[in-house]
Amino acid sequence: MIDHGKPIGMFGGCHRSDGFLAIAIMVCTTWFWRWFKPLEVSSHSSEGFIYCDGYREIYEAREGKSWQGPIPVDKVEAWVARNPSKRRFTMYDIPDYLIDKKAARRKKDRCDAMREVWTYSKAQLPRMGIRKWFPFLPMKPTPNAVVCSEGSTIILAPEVDICKISGKSSPDRVTPWDYEQALIKICKKPWKEPMDTSTAYAG
Repeated sequence: MIDHGKPIGMFGGCHRSDGFLAIAIMVCTTWFWRWFKPLEVSSHSSEGFIYCDGYREIYEAREGKSWQGPIPVDKVEAWVARNPSKRRFTMYDIPDYLIDKKAARRKKDRCDAMREVWTYSKAQLPRMGIRKWFPFLPMKPTPNAVVCSEGSTIILAPEVDICKISGKSSPDRVTPWDYEQALIKICKKPWKEPMDTSTAYAG
């Protein structure tokens, strides 16, 4: 077994699978106009770590397997390659100014610890579907039972606040679609545009 050392950074993983559950997640968590381009709609989320030698791995919450990892990215990419027209795996590297080496290593330790704590919340996906239509309804927190996007959201916090970016009140409400859209915003530009100080001392 190769020792890759300690992680130096993180990325968010967004997946699209081709099974019944993927379709159910798409229907429960997005509006119907998204269904016409199913490959663009994430059905699964993961949290990933980057090492100095280029090695990458993910942690994920999967139905029937709870929170698991580390899983080499090579395995995920091989899974996509077996059916690329219906499967997808996109990695969004988290900028270093948000998560540095120290934070990445701390989160790696937490991912390992959660393998003994988190179970998969099967009931949460239909609950998300209900709240898509009735967003004002409360959602009871499930601290030790998570779905993929919820677990990934919790791991990234507080350095990366997926809830704030996606406008969700809690990690329980973050869907794979919300998670990916938040990552796209993070990777596109900083949280806040820097202030223009070019004329601060003019005159």
